Amino acid sequence: MSADHVERIRRLLRATIARADPDEIDALQALDALFDEPARIAIAGMVNAGKSTLLNALVGERVAPTDAGECTRIPTWYRKGRHYEVRAIDNDGGSDGALGFERRDELVVDLASRDPGTVDHLLVTCPTTRLTNHTLIDLPGHSSLSPDVARRAEDFLTADDAVPVDGVIYLLRHRHPADLEFLESFHSRAAGRGALGAVGVLSRADELFGGGLDAMDDAHIVADTLRVDRRIRGLCQDVVPVAGLLAESAAGLRNDEVVSLRTVASAPQELLETALTSVDRFRQIGCGDSTGEERATLLDRFGLFGVRAGVAALRRDPGRTADALSSDLLQLSGIGGLRVALDTVILQRVLDLRSRAVLTQLARSAALRSDESSYAELERIEANAHGLRELEIAEVLRRGSVPGIAADDDADLQRLLGVSGVSAHDRLGAPATAGRDMLRSIATAQHRRWMTLSESPLAPPLAVRITATASRTCEEMLASELAGD
Repeated sequence: MSADHVERIRRLLRATIARADPDEIDALQALDALFDEPARIAIAGMVNAGKSTLLNALVGERVAPTDAGECTRIPTWYRKGRHYEVRAIDNDGGSDGALGFERRDELVVDLASRDPGTVDHLLVTCPTTRLTNHTLIDLPGHSSLSPDVARRAEDFLTADDAVPVDGVIYLLRHRHPADLEFLESFHSRAAGRGALGAVGVLSRADELFGGGLDAMDDAHIVADTLRVDRRIRGLCQDVVPVAGLLAESAAGLRNDEVVSLRTVASAPQELLETALTSVDRFRQIGCGDSTGEERATLLDRFGLFGVRAGVAALRRDPGRTADALSSDLLQLSGIGGLRVALDTVILQRVLDLRSRAVLTQLARSAALRSDESSYAELERIEANAHGLRELEIAEVLRRGSVPGIAADDDADLQRLLGVSGVSAHDRLGAPATAGRDMLRSIATAQHRRWMTLSESPLAPPLAVRITATASRTCEEMLASELAGD
């Protein structure tokens, strides 16, 4: 989405605000302000899927609040700020001041005996660069025993009058029917509000295979299987495995924890193999000079998989520093892969996602007022905003096979339309070392390929539309990013 198209959308939006009914103005102004804010990414999943742990891993510290479980019933927003602060935003949009909290191993929030049902959401600000480009929204778990709690996540994501989120991280443990039902219901109800980026996370991936050192390798295989599953493919643009607890703890790894892990690692190999067989054995069997309390703390912080990984790394290199070990464990956890997926699926396309959501709302407003001039301008914007067409076509391809599009062409088309990234290298599947001349040559060949298919008299209409869009993408690259000096 070019800056020119965004400006045209904002001009139309402001013109609509100027003649809107009073009860529409606040919602329309919120849409206008949305273009100036960081991306909004919600974290959703079943109860106990590991949402708060994953959020802590993404932020790089334990900020998910607790208050005897009450905070988990309320959507909680985390955004960058100059200092730590927690506010309760009431259902009417007001706030009566900051809430009390303590920063211990985690953020402990005092709701001051407030009824969670009267609180729309909590707003937590944190002085961290991890939240520079996006705001994270931790939603209550669905499938809760409390119907009111279970409903809040879906209502938040699909309410007609809500300012939309740009994307969702959805936590899966496996291909659970409840997860698929939630995602399909959510996508069906949200479809009328515009585009949405969705990344699936195979949550607590290290636990799927007993926490062995090769657990994440196996988890990647499972994620690959889910990624190409027809139902999931139509709901999530990517699926990545993450060991959330390991990622959370590795991000804040302390020197004393490295000392404890090093002490365990100093035990004889045969003893370690026996002790690390299970959680119970590790708690009971002494390893080096470690105490039972130290081993219990390590399990709470890293899980059995994390302890095994940390011990293995320190046996290979006993002098490994906390920073080096933290880097190793973070890489193993899969959190880096999630960050890449979020950047590709949501952050790189945030203007397209937001523009499509705003245009959807403007079309609804124009219909209510029978505003023909707004309709005409909407059509002109959409006809020239190629990024929006790419989003639409990519969604069509993800839903399943398209008559007239060969299976071998499907992956190439999705990549060209920006599913794997919006740079010329990403779109063309070119090596990182490819220079402009090589990229221009590949783009020219791709343009010829898709143009030929789009002009075939035997091609079905949808296939013509898809290949014509791909051809236009090549033209835009050749005319801008790959234009000659």
